[in-house]
Amino acid sequence: MSLPAVVYLGRRISEGKREITIDCTTAIRKTPEPSSVKHLCSFLGLCNYNRAWVESKAEIAEPLTDLLKGSPESKAAIRLTEQQRQTFEDLKKALCEAPALGIPNIDRPFVLYVNEREGLMTAVLTQEHGGLQRPVGYYSSKLDTTALGFGPCLRAVQAIFLAIQAVASLVLDQQLTVRCPHTVNTLMSMKKIANVSDSLWGNWKAVLESPNMSIQKATISNPSTLIALTSAEEEDHKCKYLVALMDEEQPTKEDPLQSLDLMLYTDGSSMVINGVRCAGWAVTNDFEVVKSASMAPGTSAQ
Repeated sequence: MSLPAVVYLGRRISEGKREITIDCTTAIRKTPEPSSVKHLCSFLGLCNYNRAWVESKAEIAEPLTDLLKGSPESKAAIRLTEQQRQTFEDLKKALCEAPALGIPNIDRPFVLYVNEREGLMTAVLTQEHGGLQRPVGYYSSKLDTTALGFGPCLRAVQAIFLAIQAVASLVLDQQLTVRCPHTVNTLMSMKKIANVSDSLWGNWKAVLESPNMSIQKATISNPSTLIALTSAEEEDHKCKYLVALMDEEQPTKEDPLQSLDLMLYTDGSSMVINGVRCAGWAVTNDFEVVKSASMAPGTSAQ
């Protein structure tokens, strides 16, 4: 016995495609504005469960996820700002109007479009269907603090690394072509870059140079909508030259350093006060605190 379509775990699965069910989108549309941390977590959990249907989900949801910094108590009341209220509506709209996604076919090659913008990785996994690339899933996440300190070219490499890890369970050992606006192959052919740790460089090499992997430069971030990168991102540049320029040793100054015998120490602390994580730092010498300050709420001691 066979059916033209089945509903499973909030998904309507039919020949060659899967989509969010009408019942699920109706529930999302009727979701009231969250008034507590518990309600917000519930809504964000629902969005996260359906994240494969939302392009740039991490970027869209950031104003709401910022409310959870510092691990506030679940019963704590919240009041959304105008920006956060708009984000709430944007997420609901994105989920209710989500397009159907293709069902991944592990017997056919995949194409992964990756972009990095302002510290956020966005990617779309596709497979050929009817002569065009059809989305199989959307992926997005925020880069870690270390990667945020890199230049744009190295941030793009980390974004690709995260995107490949995100799709690994679907792609398996099938051929994967990665397309991004940077010449990543040229960067990976360089000797180790000074401001990239040995462990991270090794992880990049292991993943990006896998036998089933090929990386190409492209200026389209989503083939299904033909969304092109912005003019600033499209501007042609030589990644290897930019990275080498940033990696150069800083020239030493002719003037000798002052206070050569000065020895300073640094430390940080963190604690949760009334459900909000607080952190601070201090610089001291052997006898007194030279300078100290508090960090923004939600910052850890790391």
